Amino acid sequence: MVRRLQVVGALWLLLLWQVLAHAVPCDECFPLEQLEPRLRHQAEQVLLNMLDRESLYTVVGGLKPMSSSFARLGFGTEPLDRDTYQKLVDLRTILRHFRCGDYIYADMMVFRRSEDGKKVAHAFVVNIPALRATIRKYAEFFAGLGITENSHPMETVMAVEHAPPSTRHRGYGYLFGYPKYAVDFFVEAEERHRRTKQFVERDFVHVPTFARETNLFVWAVPKGHTPNEEDLAIRAQAQRILQDYRARRERFVGKDKPGVLQLLREWLCDGNGQCNVQKFTFAIEHTPSNHLSEEQP
Repeated sequence: MVRRLQVVGALWLLLLWQVLAHAVPCDECFPLEQLEPRLRHQAEQVLLNMLDRESLYTVVGGLKPMSSSFARLGFGTEPLDRDTYQKLVDLRTILRHFRCGDYIYADMMVFRRSEDGKKVAHAFVVNIPALRATIRKYAEFFAGLGITENSHPMETVMAVEHAPPSTRHRGYGYLFGYPKYAVDFFVEAEERHRRTKQFVERDFVHVPTFARETNLFVWAVPKGHTPNEEDLAIRAQAQRILQDYRARRERFVGKDKPGVLQLLREWLCDGNGQCNVQKFTFAIEHTPSNHLSEEQP
């Protein structure tokens, strides 16, 4: 019994050390003040849209290693005109400030495929500890793409984006945090569809977000599927995060209120002016993985 208490105590001390060791000053967590004034309002709007969607579960908790499409920009396949070019520059500049120490990374990526003759660039955000844990969990799969746990997030995303269809579907499924059974089903269903030209019927598991109850954090499942323990565990974890976010959003967002940046900093920071995304990620590091849907074009 004494030995067990000693081990538990040592683990808690290790956890506390890791949390404190990776904390950063609050003004270095999503440092939007460093942006030039003309971009500040746009940056806060993008940040609020990001948190209102499924990206909340990436930034707070790492439930989803990656989320995307909270900002999008379409353009033709011809050389960019000056206005579109500047919009892309501005979005990338803003997203470079969506960071908190070494634990959050955000950027714009361009889909390989065109939609109606247009290319689409979309924003994505990554919880780096959750991403590394996912790559370790599916190490054999990611190694086939030349990806390891210390690969740069953009390298990881682009390797998946440019992979053959089935590999791309599986890679995004893991990155977006869908349960493995759901990723397996989706990949097999799409392969059967390509072979037979017959669409495989399916249902969907939805996890609510602030913006919408359905169709943002959602994965495909076999027709008639009853939510299993993994589905329910993800929903429960997300619900706790969303409930907290709703309460904070009510206090911080709106006319004459502090704003979304202060909301996020108060959430991620302690009372000593230090912020650490990792303190949330540790709480769910060993929970099941989860995801796959409309974030893909």
